[in-house]
Amino acid sequence: MSEHGNQRCGAVPPVLSSREAMVDERGTAVIPEGTREIFDMAFQGNPQLVRVVLPDSVRKVGSRAFAGCENLREVHLNDGLEILEGNAFNGCTCLEELVLPDSLRQVHAYALYHTSFRAPVYNRSGTILYHYPEQAPVTFFAVPQRVKRLAHGAFLECAALKEVHLPEGLEVIERKAFVNTAIRSITIPASVKAVEGLAFWNCRNLEQVELLCDSRAVDTGAFNQRNHKLQFQQPLLFLEELRLQGTDPLDVSERLKIPENGFWWQEAFISHAMQCAQGDPGAMMEFAAYLESLGTHEFFSCAANFWRYRANLYGDPAAIQWMRQWASEHPKQQIPSVIRSTLKGNADGLTLRALGFLFFDPCRKYHLHGLDRTNIVQVCSWCDEEGPDEDGFGREELYDWWYLDEHLNQLPGVEMLHSYSYSETRTLFDRFAAQHAAAARAVRERRQRKTPTGR
Repeated sequence: MSEHGNQRCGAVPPVLSSREAMVDERGTAVIPEGTREIFDMAFQGNPQLVRVVLPDSVRKVGSRAFAGCENLREVHLNDGLEILEGNAFNGCTCLEELVLPDSLRQVHAYALYHTSFRAPVYNRSGTILYHYPEQAPVTFFAVPQRVKRLAHGAFLECAALKEVHLPEGLEVIERKAFVNTAIRSITIPASVKAVEGLAFWNCRNLEQVELLCDSRAVDTGAFNQRNHKLQFQQPLLFLEELRLQGTDPLDVSERLKIPENGFWWQEAFISHAMQCAQGDPGAMMEFAAYLESLGTHEFFSCAANFWRYRANLYGDPAAIQWMRQWASEHPKQQIPSVIRSTLKGNADGLTLRALGFLFFDPCRKYHLHGLDRTNIVQVCSWCDEEGPDEDGFGREELYDWWYLDEHLNQLPGVEMLHSYSYSETRTLFDRFAAQHAAAARAVRERRQRKTPTGR
């Protein structure tokens, strides 16, 4: 961590690193009460380690913290643990069972990779399936009825698994849940509310998908395995098939110019944009019509396309009909737009402001990191530089960071993180995670106060 970061993050919580990591005479990890983080590689490859009991204070287990501990047989994770990083137990070949606490909010797909579990790993309440043993020889598995969520990497690299039955009542299939599995077909139950991007990435044998849920519940790229054999049993528009297989239905031209008449400062424009910011798909359709009324410039038609397509994603009947009509009139074509539907990539503030996202400063440039599974978009913008960098060479690029909602609005109680480098987003992970958690909490509280009109 740089001195620059230390000055701003304040007191560092107790961290157990490899220098302090010890094992007692019985083979139990010595982890003092008050420890909040088991640091990366703390106990990695320790042949004496047999047993791990985390005290109640621990909130994070770092990357490869217990990796390669070939004699580790018993692990008790505490209630209150929040983060389990990648490869935390990789190579623990004597570890045959594990129960994860309900308090976990982030478990990396590879956290339990290359272990010897005899049975699937669930959370304590049995509602989340975290890990199916990748070496299990069986070809069929029925997910238990009580499971509501398939976690990140749940069926990671299950090479023998050809069929998985998903129960009615399942609600979420997380990112990369089925990556590199051998499944040939899958039925997504009607109860599913979200299938995250890359959920079925690189499933090369997958040929048939039956969507009983609304296709709008499936994120862009959920079936991104570049498999020309893949077929959806329900008839889908070409644009929808593109989206599900990882190609944005919206086509963004780098040559698109913005009219120079300052229309984005007009009172009517701002009023329409503010209504769209509330997530009202009907308002998005009205905004599209308003934008087209401003003139025949290509920007206005592309901006209108963006809002009509977005209204379609939020279920507006007129928008759905518009997309069907557009697809019929423009077969095998993407829709011209101002930005991507995924809210991901580089964009200048003027473009975003002229599109109707009022948060953005027309004089700055931004990078949008896309909508995550908590409906939060991380956004950053260059603000300064300092030098030398951590290696003593060059200069460190500094950015402002925000966590915005799915309509790119600021959220109450969520602060901007001013002037942090990309490296500091990792070394100051807890600080960034705290603001992300505050943003997710604000979104949940807002939804509890009113009935959502969105997805």
